[in-house]
Amino acid sequence: MNPLALVSAIAGGIVGAAIWAIVAYSFLAPQAQEFVELKPERQYAEFMIRFGHTEVQSVDGMPVAQLQNFSALVVPLLRRIGEEQPLFDEWKP
Repeated sequence: MNPLALVSAIAGGIVGAAIWAIVAYSFLAPQAQEFVELKPERQYAEFMIRFGHTEVQSVDGMPVAQLQNFSALVVPLLRRIGEEQPLFDEWKP
């Protein structure tokens, strides 16, 4: 399980949410610049595999539901970090 999924799974209270934000930013920030350079959405599956957003090992084996969840939940975070390059305090939800 990747760090983002692990922390998301246990984040429940205020402390959990704060920890989730720190781990999410630390996990996503190094990936964000490369992400914003992706052009077609069909590259999302390859990106997910390369950066550990999934346990799937091949693009052909990527479930549509995982791509949809990634697009809905993670893509907005990656885009914001990649385009705006905020410091953590400016980014945290």
